[in-house]
Amino acid sequence: MRFLIATAFEHSKDPFENLALDYIKRTQPLYRPELKQVKADKLLPVTERSVRVVFDETGILQDSVQFARQLQKFLEQARPVAFLIGPPEGHNPQVRSAADKLWSLSKLTLPHKMALCVLAEQIYRSGEILRNGPYHK
Repeated sequence: MRFLIATAFEHSKDPFENLALDYIKRTQPLYRPELKQVKADKLLPVTERSVRVVFDETGILQDSVQFARQLQKFLEQARPVAFLIGPPEGHNPQVRSAADKLWSLSKLTLPHKMALCVLAEQIYRSGEILRNGPYHK
């Protein structure tokens, strides 16, 4: 299974981004996540042929176990999954309409690099939940 995390902001030395990269590295054996940072108008082209999960404040909220179950369903479908985090001004209407799933990470407004960190941690946590690992309590 391949997970692509596509973000519409540039790479930096931000502490949240560094922590996200650490979670992505820890998750490598299970999901092989890949991080691509592209311009907002490239989010759809780089996620073609993937199940598109777009993060938006109006999306569905889930707890960690529900999130893990959704990832399990994606694994069973054996289709690549792309998680899309938009630019600071939010996703444009074309990206929202192309979404297969519209999810929210929080009712709070998060800085986009913090959203990346939360997403990366939840992907890692999901793997631990699904394998009954000790990380999720």
